[in-house]
Amino acid sequence: MVTPLRFLASEQEELATVKAEFARYVRQSMVKFATGALDLDKDWPAYVANLDKLGKLDKAKILAAYQKAYDRQYKAK
Repeated sequence: MVTPLRFLASEQEELATVKAEFARYVRQSMVKFATGALDLDKDWPAYVANLDKLGKLDKAKILAAYQKAYDRQYKAK
């Protein structure tokens, strides 16, 4: 059985912040598309490009937090 990783409070906060920022961008953009503030045909490619950019940044932060927790938990053993 694999033991779940234990994160420091600062790592938990970072993970929560990253996830919340990504979700906020998606929600705000969907509202703008629905209300017509953003045009689906014209603005969609930029939206997708921003999602990709945010996703890469988020993945890097998330992977770094998981790696730190893993190293702390298993490297010393």
